[in-house]
Amino acid sequence: MKDSAQTEESKAVGQIVGDALGELGSTLAAFVKAPKALWGINIPYVIEGLVYFGILTILGKYCSENVGLSDLHAGWVYSVVTAGITFAMLFLGGVCDKIGVPRTLTLAFFLFVAGRGLVALSGTIPLGQGTGSPMFFVMALGLFTYVIAYGLYQPAAYAGVKRYTSPKTAAMGYAVVYGLMNLGAFFSGFVSPAIRHGLHCFGYLSYAICRCLCV
Repeated sequence: MKDSAQTEESKAVGQIVGDALGELGSTLAAFVKAPKALWGINIPYVIEGLVYFGILTILGKYCSENVGLSDLHAGWVYSVVTAGITFAMLFLGGVCDKIGVPRTLTLAFFLFVAGRGLVALSGTIPLGQGTGSPMFFVMALGLFTYVIAYGLYQPAAYAGVKRYTSPKTAAMGYAVVYGLMNLGAFFSGFVSPAIRHGLHCFGYLSYAICRCLCV
């Protein structure tokens, strides 16, 4: 009797596992066949995760070494950016409901480019150093624009997942979009050093060419 009960229990466990795997497979298949608009959210989410964590990794170092801030003030900048993103999502999450997912994402990407362009510009043009320098204010304006962009982008991305998934694939859709940002964070550790080294080489080459042309 005991062996019979164990056999029935093993069959029950095996059936439960088999049903769970079958349901997972069907959910994954349905998600792969999801609308192209959903992939239009997922692919940029990987890139955004890569850029977001890549910037955060070197932001404190940039503030202290390039902008000339103290370690305390560099930490404040880092904290304001990360906390600002949270508050921006809180106050700007309703924009997506008013103008729609596509327009919100488009606006967010324009602001991403503008904000990160200003941050890059602050270290490209000689604007002085220190808390009161033009370099700091250009960087701060870029980071503020970037924070606003993220406050628009994050709620719109999740609203897009809800819009372009069915009740059957919604859970998988949210899991994938969250995992993709972490995947981007993983790749940023490999991509960031290579990009920074390449930009340094490009900068040295441009400087050498300018010197040759001026001679």
